[in-house]
Amino acid sequence: MFDTSVLKLHEFHDSVIEKSEWHPHGQIFHLYGEFPESEQEKSGFRGYHFGFLGVTEMEIEQKDYTDSSVIGIEISPSDAGFCAAVTVSLDFGDFAMISFLCSDVCCDFYK
Repeated sequence: MFDTSVLKLHEFHDSVIEKSEWHPHGQIFHLYGEFPESEQEKSGFRGYHFGFLGVTEMEIEQKDYTDSSVIGIEISPSDAGFCAAVTVSLDFGDFAMISFLCSDVCCDFYK
């Protein structure tokens, strides 16, 4: 079970998406990002990887969000698993919210 407190322990705002991968047949979404410099200095971690499994009710085009800036990541428990929303800045003044339900979430950090 994913521990949502990890979202309060690390600063994801202004992190940069290094890679996003969609696996629509397996209903999986991977998000790889690099923490902002302030978080790297605080935690010692350079980046993170979120794996969202059993994705349903996706409300945005499944495309490559590489080099987009993360504004926020929200993950909360639900009856079906988790509600997830990732807000990104695509270009100056252009935003997108990637929101969906998923059955499970995993998160890894790397140096």
